[in-house]
Amino acid sequence: MVVKNNLPNATSVHWHGVDVPWRMDGVPGVTQEAIKKGETFVYEFTATPPGTKFYHTHGNDHMTAAQQLDMGLSGAFIIEPKKPVYAYDREYTL
Repeated sequence: MVVKNNLPNATSVHWHGVDVPWRMDGVPGVTQEAIKKGETFVYEFTATPPGTKFYHTHGNDHMTAAQQLDMGLSGAFIIEPKKPVYAYDREYTL
């Protein structure tokens, strides 16, 4: 996944429930450097395990992290199994 930071502050993407390499975990100052304004970062990992997971941004401090979450910079990350387990008419995420 390629992330180009068009925000006014540094950011990163943090994953919940996705088995990512430590350097792809998106915690500035811990697992990676924050992506500065105007810069691009490539997250590389195999999407496992199957299921509905989520991601959100991390700013480079508590204030920018909270502001980015308030802006809605999060979402569902759905990893489909290789073989479908069930058939559905509809699927929803909240």
